[in-house]
Amino acid sequence: MKSEVQDFAAIELNQNATNVTLEPVFGGDINDCFAASGANGERVFIKANENKQVLQSEYQALSRLSQLGVQCFPSFGAYKVGPSVAMLSLEYHEFIPVDETNATQLAETLAVLHQVSSSEFGWPDHGHIGMSVQSNHWCNDWCDFFVSQRLAPQLVRAAEQGLSATATFGVERVMSNFSELVDVSNIKPRLLHGDLWTGNVAYSLTRQEALVYDPAPYYGDSEVDIAMSVLFGRLPSTFYTAYRALIPAPQDVNERESIYNIYHALNHVNLFGCSYEPLVNSLLLKLKI
Repeated sequence: MKSEVQDFAAIELNQNATNVTLEPVFGGDINDCFAASGANGERVFIKANENKQVLQSEYQALSRLSQLGVQCFPSFGAYKVGPSVAMLSLEYHEFIPVDETNATQLAETLAVLHQVSSSEFGWPDHGHIGMSVQSNHWCNDWCDFFVSQRLAPQLVRAAEQGLSATATFGVERVMSNFSELVDVSNIKPRLLHGDLWTGNVAYSLTRQEALVYDPAPYYGDSEVDIAMSVLFGRLPSTFYTAYRALIPAPQDVNERESIYNIYHALNHVNLFGCSYEPLVNSLLLKLKI
């Protein structure tokens, strides 16, 4: 794989492959990542994955986002399918964590993203959430979309993985009572990052601005992104203060947060095993159904 990545990086850097240095970048569990440097000092970020559909989904997503004029993601270069891996090149950034001093800018950036709208819920392409396939058939009803294309497929897989009957029944009750738990009357299709946990946001010293990356985009309820941002750790408090000044919380924000995060909790059951069932159960308990 490394020689494939080196050759790919050389083309992206307009260098001879022998003049390209690859440095592994750790932190994610989906792709093999590298910082590639040329003899002229230029750098590019390379992702590689044996599951070629995963990177194809990201390339398609970034292409669509670019066409929409969205600028809060690192710019992307080429996508190539090699003999053993698919590869995607991205603009290289020196990142630091989002903190109290720069989180307001992230909130403003995300609020702008959430103002991009559509007439329907969904996305032109099916994609991935992590390594899991995520369907995005167009739908004019948010309840139908989230139940049939988010919760139901994950629940089927989770039950096959060994999710308990109690948890399965709890999620089924959420699905059947979705329209009673969530006021869908004012939910409009807004452009989502789709996988907005704290590991997918950072402040770029390269651009001097907050950026998001690793998108799984579609048009849905903007509260989906805010909910996920509290699932695995929270963003700084200044983020939520600034975001809510721009987009106030709905009255049923707590119910939405739990329901939307059940989707991600089920996905973690499917990706990493039933050690994540307690997370599913804790979210179900919050709903009191």
